[in-house]
Amino acid sequence: MRKSCLIVAGLVVLVGFACVLTVGGWLVWSRFVKPAVKPEAERAKSTMRETGKRVELPWVDVRLHTAREGTSFVGWPLLVRASVRCPLSADTQEPKPIVITSSNGSWHDSLRLVVQDSKGTSLQWPWRQPAAEGGPITVDGQVGIEWVWWLTGEETQKIQPGNYSFKAILDTSGATDSGAWKGTASSRPTNLVLEPARQYSPEEEARHEIHAARAEALGGNNAGATTRLEALSRREPKNVEALSLTAALLAEGGRLDEALQLYNRAIEAWYETSSEPASDPVLLLRDRREVRRRLLAEEP
Repeated sequence: MRKSCLIVAGLVVLVGFACVLTVGGWLVWSRFVKPAVKPEAERAKSTMRETGKRVELPWVDVRLHTAREGTSFVGWPLLVRASVRCPLSADTQEPKPIVITSSNGSWHDSLRLVVQDSKGTSLQWPWRQPAAEGGPITVDGQVGIEWVWWLTGEETQKIQPGNYSFKAILDTSGATDSGAWKGTASSRPTNLVLEPARQYSPEEEARHEIHAARAEALGGNNAGATTRLEALSRREPKNVEALSLTAALLAEGGRLDEALQLYNRAIEAWYETSSEPASDPVLLLRDRREVRRRLLAEEP
């Protein structure tokens, strides 16, 4: 599949807006990480300056995907996701569409990640980013944007254990497009405790394999990611995340029959293991429908 940008409208069931994402490992990432949800009232508060006057700033959020909440380990892949939603009108509190671009015309170059240590020193880490088409993008009440940065396990081995903070910044001040929004908006800082490597529990080992597979897929190594996930599924046949990610990778590679079988297994496992069995796995059901649609389209 050609790497490009597209609208993943199914995310509307979770957050009320779709996201622009790159095809490939990043699309796989997006399916199984629930984006941050911010109630409109709280989101409106986030656009208040200290003066008490409401300003129309885009909302920026940053999320770390780690071993457990706020904690990861040296030698584990580190994945960071930024989300941007359009501002709310100061008068009506309705979404106010904006065009996002940068000085070179590419929307994703308007996003940057700032990392600081416990002393407030900014750090330069060798972040990887997905390939994506450039150009401006319009963000409105239905379409938001997301971006991802990641480090491999080998790269985090060179980082000292300690406390770190992460902040995503949207900076379009250098944009030359006359219709683009120009300004700067940032997320709230998100903290990470990076601990030394140690012996891991079986649950932590499974989380490591999931993160490593995501990092491989983001880097374009879908075969390596699939092999890793299939090995995890053999050890944990009801690991919904492993089954789902494998299914998505197979579907992306055109192996639709195998993908459909794995989605069936993932949905069955979800109902058997979920703490909320009365609800439905909305994204899994959506992805299975999409695979079925593609299979029907291939029939003569």
